[in-house]
Amino acid sequence: MAKNGKNPNRSQKKIIQDWSLNPSEWLVSKHTPAAMYLIHRFSDKTTKVLHL
Repeated sequence: MAKNGKNPNRSQKKIIQDWSLNPSEWLVSKHTPAAMYLIHRFSDKTTKVLHL
């Protein structure tokens, strides 16, 4: 079972949009200085987004 995701804040939404993803469809499960782990709101698919 995956950790519950949180709604992304404004800076996280910008990073998600930079990766051509829709911020309203993704939840943030973990945010580190090097990466952000996302969970899809409807399908529970997980993805890792890198940011520098």
